[in-house]
Amino acid sequence: MAGFLSLAELRSLLAGGIQATVIDGGAAGDHTVTGIEVGDALRAVLFIDATDASEAYSDLTSEFSIAGADTINNTGGTDTSGGGLVVIYEDLTP
Repeated sequence: MAGFLSLAELRSLLAGGIQATVIDGGAAGDHTVTGIEVGDALRAVLFIDATDASEAYSDLTSEFSIAGADTINNTGGTDTSGGGLVVIYEDLTP
């Protein structure tokens, strides 16, 4: 029927929709993102390097995956120490 949400759309709305947080950068590997779970969809991981006046920004999304509850991982990826990470994900888990 027109005007009604599909079951998948309803579940997505009830699960929490789009979430965003800023965390400290660090060595490549595990990073804590409270609330993220396997089954959610990682949409963006943006690195803000403010260690000098240049303030560089990088899209590191392709380096990261959801490794477990409250954890994203970029083992073998960019060292983000001294900067910050903007993490955007779609909460698809109830």
